[in-house]
Amino acid sequence: MFPGAVGTIPVEIVENNSPIFVFRKEFLCDSGGPGRHRGGCDQVVEFKIQCRGEASLACMSERAQFPARGVQGGLPGARSQFVVNGELFIDPKKRSP
Repeated sequence: MFPGAVGTIPVEIVENNSPIFVFRKEFLCDSGGPGRHRGGCDQVVEFKIQCRGEASLACMSERAQFPARGVQGGLPGARSQFVVNGELFIDPKKRSP
């Protein structure tokens, strides 16, 4: 998210410095993989771009095709996803229409 990594910038700063309104930013429950030693949870970020005309969105994520493996008895975590206007993009590193 503008201006950088979504996980480290507070929503208030993003909204104050860009034409973005964040509806929600939260951890995705149970996305770290079940088991005794769970991994870290993914994040869900739902937002709206508030500008006239067209806008560009650049996203980068790991683990879109292959989820993180579980270790020490934990099972694999969830794969990352990008959904834009209700359409799921499987590989976020490829250009979306």
